[in-house]
Amino acid sequence: MAIIYSYPQITPKADDLLIISDVSDGQKPTKTASIADVLSLASGGGGGLSGSGAAGQVTFWTSATGLSGSNNFFFDSSTSRVGLGTTAPLTPIHIQDGGFPQITVDQTDGITGSAIRFTQNIASASSASLWNVGLSPNPTDGVFKISAAGFNGDFDAVTIRPNSAGVASTLLSSTVAIDDTVYSQSNASAEASAALEVRSIDRGLLPPRMTSAQRIGISSPAAGLIVYDSDVNATYVYNGSNWVELGAGGGSGSDVYVSSILPDTIQIPETIGGFEQGTTVSQLNNANRTFSEMFDVLLFPTIEPTFTNPFATLTTTSFNNGALFIIGSSQTFTLTTGANPGFLSNADGNPFGGYTAPAGPYAGQLLDAFITGATTPVLTRSGTPSQPVISNPTVSSYTVAQGTLDNTWTLNLQFDFGPIPLLFPSGAQDLSDRYLGGSASKSISIEGVFPYFLGLSSGANDYNAGTLVSYGAGTSINNGIQCNQNYDETDTIRHRIELPTDMVNGRTIQVWEFRTDTETYQNPNTFSWTETTVTRNIDAGGGVTVPGISYKRLTKNGPTTGPVNYRVVFV
Repeated sequence: MAIIYSYPQITPKADDLLIISDVSDGQKPTKTASIADVLSLASGGGGGLSGSGAAGQVTFWTSATGLSGSNNFFFDSSTSRVGLGTTAPLTPIHIQDGGFPQITVDQTDGITGSAIRFTQNIASASSASLWNVGLSPNPTDGVFKISAAGFNGDFDAVTIRPNSAGVASTLLSSTVAIDDTVYSQSNASAEASAALEVRSIDRGLLPPRMTSAQRIGISSPAAGLIVYDSDVNATYVYNGSNWVELGAGGGSGSDVYVSSILPDTIQIPETIGGFEQGTTVSQLNNANRTFSEMFDVLLFPTIEPTFTNPFATLTTTSFNNGALFIIGSSQTFTLTTGANPGFLSNADGNPFGGYTAPAGPYAGQLLDAFITGATTPVLTRSGTPSQPVISNPTVSSYTVAQGTLDNTWTLNLQFDFGPIPLLFPSGAQDLSDRYLGGSASKSISIEGVFPYFLGLSSGANDYNAGTLVSYGAGTSINNGIQCNQNYDETDTIRHRIELPTDMVNGRTIQVWEFRTDTETYQNPNTFSWTETTVTRNIDAGGGVTVPGISYKRLTKNGPTTGPVNYRVVFV
């Protein structure tokens, strides 16, 4: 317990920590105050102070008598760190703001300038390291400096000046001078026409160094871009369309092509190197090329890459595409698939500037492969982008339909974007010839038909099946259906031809006779034929019979003849 004695003396109670009396000499006390858990100070004039806070918060006055604390002003006693805007300072002074944190250093005397000072070993003057960052002592020039000593010293490392001399500006968009820290001049300024000036007497400016392939591989280089090519030990600048070696022209303007002395309308009579037939003098004069560039075009004309488009293959060893099968027959076969990404052949050989153009697949990676059609067997893909491999599916016990529409299988492929072709000799990207992704497909089909029949001499109802013929045949005498009757007719056994009604398809049937004397087929009006409709059951093989198939039967009329070769045409 602490006691401040008053007059007359007051005896404290057991739970009092501090007793304060307001009495003066010869008076009795009128007010007392104790501090236990809450501090309360009283005076003859009344009033007091009060407040609340949390551990670590720095206390501040909120009014004449009020105290408070905030997490925005925090002292971490365990690390001796101060946090502004944070209760977990990571450095001796840690400022955190969700908006735009700022520190203002405002010099008001107009003489000494304002700066943030960085020091090391400041307690030892002999080994101290001192840097200032801020505005120069002159309050009107608006110059920002990084200085290795005071701003009135001779060791300015970086100086940034505003747009107009003597006019302070917050938008410092003018020149920057970077001086060698050992051999610099005091407060040196950049040349007026320079946006950036580097000064040194024992060191140079080093541009990016790279190989020819890396230089050529720069995507969309800007005009004026400068790099050093380590493959050919030369500095190159991009002129907007080509990489040009600096200093290759010999200097002093000797490499400048002015113009031809010939009239503007004269044309080059034939293609010479990179100059095409029909190029005019005016076009040469306006090309803005140096002599070196003119010779480059002449000796090394631009060669565009060649390419073949990606394609699919689909075959089978069981039959040829378009093979004929009897409708209703059962077929089993394996489809052989293939995916070719095409081929990109860039210019090669002994290229200009050490450039060698690549060659390889024209299309990109195979993204998808599937079969559509009569059946849809599932495919699997493997291999590499340049050599994709697709599985060879088997079609089992397939029942042949009529025609080709329902007997077709199509392999569908989808390829990704291909590599960018390059032009020779510049190595410039040839975007117009790049494969932009797409599809390729290949189909294979069979045709389902019924056979035609030819009469036999053994009896009026005896017939022999002819070879299978496409329903698309018989459109002219040259592709007519060959129907040879190799027997002598009698009054009861005439020449007879039966054709599937679906093959006739409502057309008029003409039967042409081959004349041995003229070695040509005779006009079909030579003989007349009787047409009737009959029904047949067709043996499709493998124990399969297709019943009730309609046929058109043609029976020859008129005088009997010997063996005759006929050809049927539909009109």
